[in-house]
Order: sequence, then C-alpha cells, then structure tokens
Amino acid sequence: MALCDTIKEHNTDDSKIVDALLKDLKQLCTFKPTHEKIVGLLGRSGEGKSSLINSLLGFTDLAPAGDIGTACTSVVTEFRQKDGRHASQITLEVEYYTAVETEELLADLVGNFRKVQLFPEAPSTEDEEALSRNRQHSENQSKEAWSALQAAFGHHELFGRSFLLDQTEGAFDRIISQLNQWTQLLQWPEEAKDGRYSISVDDEEDCAENISLFMQDKFWPFTKIMRIFIDSDILRSGIVLTDLPGRSDTNTARIKAGQMYLKTCDCVFVLSNISRAVTDDSLKSSVYEMLAQEMPLEWEMNRGERLQVTVICTKTDEINIPANKRAFIPDNSPEFRSCIQMLEKEKKQTDDEQKKKSLQTQIKSLLIKARNNSVRSKLRQSYQLENQNSQLNVFCVSSKMYNKSVNKDGADRMLELSGIPLLRLFCRSLNRSDRQEEISNFIWSDLRGLLNTVGLLPNTVISRMDGETAAEVWKDAQGKIDYLVITAEDKTKEQCLQTVTDYFEHRTTFWKQAALQQFQKWLSWHWKQFDAFCLHYGDYETRKIERTNWNRDIIWKMVQELALPLTGFGEDASGVFDNLLKDIQQEVDDLKETYKEGGLPRALLFGVELHVQSLAFEVREAQKNLQRELVILCRSFLEANRASYVVQKMMPAYLSASQEFGSGMAGRQQGMVRSQIMDELFPAMQTAMGNSLSGLFESTFGDLRNKLQQILHFIRNAVAIGLATSSAYLPVGTDTDSFRSRVEQLLAEYEHIADQISAAQ
Repeated sequence: MALCDTIKEHNTDDSKIVDALLKDLKQLCTFKPTHEKIVGLLGRSGEGKSSLINSLLGFTDLAPAGDIGTACTSVVTEFRQKDGRHASQITLEVEYYTAVETEELLADLVGNFRKVQLFPEAPSTEDEEALSRNRQHSENQSKEAWSALQAAFGHHELFGRSFLLDQTEGAFDRIISQLNQWTQLLQWPEEAKDGRYSISVDDEEDCAENISLFMQDKFWPFTKIMRIFIDSDILRSGIVLTDLPGRSDTNTARIKAGQMYLKTCDCVFVLSNISRAVTDDSLKSSVYEMLAQEMPLEWEMNRGERLQVTVICTKTDEINIPANKRAFIPDNSPEFRSCIQMLEKEKKQTDDEQKKKSLQTQIKSLLIKARNNSVRSKLRQSYQLENQNSQLNVFCVSSKMYNKSVNKDGADRMLELSGIPLLRLFCRSLNRSDRQEEISNFIWSDLRGLLNTVGLLPNTVISRMDGETAAEVWKDAQGKIDYLVITAEDKTKEQCLQTVTDYFEHRTTFWKQAALQQFQKWLSWHWKQFDAFCLHYGDYETRKIERTNWNRDIIWKMVQELALPLTGFGEDASGVFDNLLKDIQQEVDDLKETYKEGGLPRALLFGVELHVQSLAFEVREAQKNLQRELVILCRSFLEANRASYVVQKMMPAYLSASQEFGSGMAGRQQGMVRSQIMDELFPAMQTAMGNSLSGLFESTFGDLRNKLQQILHFIRNAVAIGLATSSAYLPVGTDTDSFRSRVEQLLAEYEHIADQISAAQ
C-alpha cells in the first residue's frame, strides 16, 4: 500500500492509465491463496473423531462431541480458516436444505416412521424376516424420524402419530404436502438469510452452547451442513477438516449428505480404535469396510488410492499392559525385552511411589510404541497385498495423552508419543505443493509484473510504436486467445458428449437386458423380502439373502462399459489443454515479437514475459481443476450409494412401492420398480450425464477465460504506461529523481520480501 500511496501522490493530473495501475495494485494487495484440500474424517461412534479434531485444531471442546446428541454429530461439519470477514474468534455458520432437498427429507422421514409403525415384524418364517440388527436399524430410523418431525411440527394441532399413519388413498402425498406448507411457516432466526444462519462468538463454550441450542430447536431437522471458522495452524495451510456422518446414522438424508460430500474429498482419514486394528480380520471390518460401504466402486477399482486414504488408529493410551506384554515382547528385539525386564525389576525393588509411577509410565510408553509399530506395519502390509503400487499412511494417536502433555514442561516425550504433532505436520503437507505454486506464481509473475510496470513510471520510453498501434496489436492477440479457449471448450464438450451419446444409443438396450436379468432374480423372492428392499431403497439384507444393492446390480453392465471412457475424459482433456497452452504461447510469442519490432525496450518486454508465465499457470490450474471435477462426476454416475444418480433416479419407484399395501401389493410394487428400470432410468441417466458434463466444461473454460483476460489486461496496462512519457502523468515541477528513488526503494523492499518467502517455502 505504501507503493500505491507514493504513486498517488505524484499522479496530480489524474492520469487514467495510472489510475488503472493503482486499481490493479490494490487488487493484488488483497491476494490470498485459494488452493485448499478437503480432508474428510470417517469413523464410527466412539472412535474419537471429535477429540481428534479438537487436538489437531488446538482447542479442547470446539468439535461437537457425541454426548450432545446424535442430531449434531450426524451433520456434515466443516472446520475452516477464518478470514477478514470473521472478526470474532469463532464464527458458526449453518446451511439449511433447499426446498427440493427439504421435500425429499420430509418424504424420507415420514417413510422411515411409517415403515415400522404400519408394517410391524411378522412371525418369523423360513422365507422371510430381516436380520434382527436390521430390524433394530429400522426401529432406530423410525424413532429418529418421529423425534425430528415432532421437533419441527409438534406445535401444530393437526400433527401427531395418527396424522402420520393415515392409510387412506393418497395419504402419503397429502402428508408431505402439509408438512411442506408448515415448513414454509417456520420463523427462522433474524440472522438467517438465503438459507444460512451465522453467529459469531468469542470462546468455545459459547460456540458449543449455540450449537447445542440450535440443534435442539425445531430447525435442526433441516440442517444440511455446519461450518466453523477459526484460526488454526493446520487450517492456515489450506486444509478443510470435515467431520462426516458415519454408517451408524439412521437418517437417510444425512447419509446422503455425507456421501455427497465424500465425493469431493481430496483425502480421507479413516478412524479406528487401535484395539480393533490389531488383527487382520478386525482390520478389514473396522477400517477398510467403512470406506467400501461408503464408496464401493471407488474401493473396488483402486482401493481408495485416488482418495488418498489415511488410517488413523485412535486411543493408543488405552492399553492392557499384561496382555500387550505377552503379545509384543516375544516379537521385539532382545534389547526391547531387556529394557522392559530392567524397568520391571527396578520397579519391584523401589519403595518410592513416585518412582514406581514413573517406571510404570516408561513401561507403558514402550508397550504403546511396540503396539503402534506392530499395527502400523500390519496395516501397510495388508494394504500393499491389494495395492502394490502405493503405500498406506498410518498414524497412531491419543488425544487424551496429547491434552495431558501439551504446554507442560518436561512432557515432550509424551507429547511426541501422542502422535498428534506428527499428524499435524502431515496435514500441513497435504496442500503444500499447490499452495507454493500458487504463491510463487503470484509473487514472481503477477506482482513482479505489475511492479516492473511501476518501475517504468519515472522513465521516459522511446519507441517507434505509438500507444494506439500497441493497443490494436494487443486487442488482436486478446481476441485470438479468447477464441482459442472457446474452441478448446467446444472441442472437449463435443468429444465427451458424443462419446456418452454413442454409448447410450448403442448400448442402452444391452444395459436394460442386464438390469432385467437382475430384476428377474428378485421376483423369485418372498414378497416381504421384496417389500423390505423397497423400504430400504434397494440396499438391504435378510436372514436368507446376503447384503444386496439393487442399484449397483441395475447398472453393473453400464458401469463396466462406461467406467473406462468416463475416467478417460481426464486424459483426453490433458491433450486439449496441452494444445491450448501451445497455441496461446504462440499467440503471445507473436505479440512479443511485434512489440519488439516496434522498439519496445527490454524492461517493458520483460514485464510482458512475467505476465505470460501467469497465463501458463492458469491454463494448468484449469486442467487440474477439470480433472478433479471429472473424478467427482464419475463417482456420482458410477457409484451406487445414496448420493449417486442411480439411487436418485430409482428413489421415486422405491418410495411409491413402499407405500403399497393390501391385495395385489406385490405385483404393483414389482411393476413400479420394473417400469422405472426399463422406461425411466437410463434416459434420465443420459440426460443428467450430458447436462453435468456440459455445465462442468462451461464453468471450467468460462473461469479460465476470465482469468486469462485479467492477465492480458495487466499486459495492456504495462505497455500503455511504458509507451507514455513521464510528462504524461508527472506534472511540471515534480521531483522526478525523488519519485524514482522512492519507487526503487520500494521495489528493493519487495525483492527482499519475495526472497524471504521463497526461502521459507
């Protein structure tokens, strides 16, 4: 800002050129890195997610813990670095469901309540009945649905169990319609605007109180996501920590929200109590199974490699010393066994209770290390058996141990043993390279290019090319570069959409046949089994039928044939961006050559080259962003979880079928599901896929065009200033030497700061 002030002081003639430069400089003064990495945390209840998040962020009670209610812990909760918009220590932001999402949520809640109340468990027979744990799951769903509906609508006189259990014709639709009307009458807090509620607090206690009050109020059923903005070391690195709902959640809408969010994660931390990850069998059930359930296809295809799965073994301080001595002493080195024996001997010989306690702590620490090393090794070996080309990151942590030792003198060893400092370092490293690239481009291209332009202000430039000619040359290059981006977008969109169209036109018949074969198998089931699967949206198991996902089976043939071309779109796009960058570089080279022939000085051409480097950076960034979004899009179409397109398209049939009862119920249910598969599903999938791809390409290349135009704008201003003489904006009598000296001093300070930043990286 000091540089801006210096320029402004000498711009007494209000030159428009200098005003434009000042505007650009002030804009760069607001630069903040935008690259972020989203880290999703998955873990069952009691695995210590909240405690881990608090420890990583440097707080004690910030993350909502399980003891304040399942409603809170089942909401997607982001922890983000606060910025200039957030004046208080903590800002809590709550986002509600949209109107469409609310209607879907209400249908889900009412359906969950009715399916247990209206269809009670029949006497057990050989042909039917869900496993007892699934029956319990359904009952839990029903109880939570009643709790949510009562919280939201209990104050209405018409509302009650009899209202929700109406079985007259068309009752289900009438119930949903009435609940929707009541939802629109809810008096949201004054602070709530555009589906968001935000409040600022100054400490963790106030934050927890607001979360608790808010989540217990009539609004909590409609909460989609919570965001907590704070200042934290690891968040400053561009990490977004996100607590995701686990499989134990009974609310289908919240499971869907969690799975929708999981698709966008750059890295996934899978948490497991270390006691459950000691053996290979428990390893698969407690760690890998969780991710396999959330994103089965992703796990099946690459074992979560693209999700950068990291396993966090928690509660390492909880250790049975006698049992772990028997388990780990024989497997360790003679030195380890000797050390344990020596400590135990010394413990027996001393009468000093304080010393005994210290020796016991040392023994426990050694056994914790031994178990950590053993579990870490087994997890990595097991993972590499199925994924030989990558190594699994494993961390063993204890939030309890960390909280006891942090900020305490002489507790460095226990602090290190907690594993939290090491995990923090890992978190900060996740976004380091992308942030460094972004910051380096800003310092050495954008900012340095503008400062190079500033350096031209006190100097008179002699050139054969006048400003009007230079502007025409620039405008011609700008138009050509813009056309290149538009052409690249059209080419990419046309190729990808044509591929999708060809597959659907030529293969849909075969995909339907494969789906129909699966459907025919389900027709042989007992009618109550078919009904149970409709009630659970096609993903269920019974005593006689193992876990089956209708949605996955319906599209298995489509997935098998489309997986390769869809995932290949990213590689195809790489070629398009390579050619685009080459063509842009050629246009810029022609522009620079024209300027050079026009006699523009070396200093001015150097500034142009700096901005050209930024052009290349933005093209590569657009390529990376497109590839990332294509991966997310593929997950949406190829997966078969609650957040997938196939479930969204099959949901109307499941909901309608689950409301059937009475004579002929089975036939009507089967007809609904069959009709959805054969008539509606695949055309809807084609339309959705085409629209999603088109929207993605338009947004990606549209953003790129805007960014390239901004950089070209910098080039235009640099040339305009370089071709203007100092008299154009320095009034008569101005001390040009003094102005030049001040500018040179500020530029030298920039160089020093830039060198320091580069060294720190």
